Amino acid sequence: MHPYDIRPATLADLEILDQIFEGARAYMRKEGNTVQWQTGPFKSDIERDIKTGLLMVLANKKDMPDAGEIEGVFFAQVFPEPTYLKIDGAWIDDEKPYITIHRLASRGRKPGVSDAAIDWCKERSGSVRIDTHETNLSMIRAIRRNGFTYCGIIIIADKTPRLAYQWVKED
Repeated sequence: MHPYDIRPATLADLEILDQIFEGARAYMRKEGNTVQWQTGPFKSDIERDIKTGLLMVLANKKDMPDAGEIEGVFFAQVFPEPTYLKIDGAWIDDEKPYITIHRLASRGRKPGVSDAAIDWCKERSGSVRIDTHETNLSMIRAIRRNGFTYCGIIIIADKTPRLAYQWVKED
């Protein structure tokens, strides 16, 4: 059981989410990932995501000393991802509807943010997809730890490659 309540982000969360993404960009640069997220998400992107109702925050549960404080964020895309239509490789299952996890970031203060976000998506869909840059080693570890299978390379909108993964619930 994770120590987080997961809820849709609101405009009242905008400042802390902007800080989380800025911290994530700095962390990625420090870890050698100088490509990913350098052109966002910024406040305007976060605000757009909030308005979709699909940007989720992970807040400390009510019984925690820091109850309600946001520790992480992710975008749970429930419609097909256009950049996943073409893959150099193959999806495990290309028929089932899926949730795509985008823009997963942690405040970096507590463990388990990525695991909780992934579990939340798995509880809502029998198929979950995610992609990341090859130098995002922290995310690759989280993806593998959570049972995803590497499927191939996709090219995102800015024409850069990403490692693509999928998890499918066993029948």
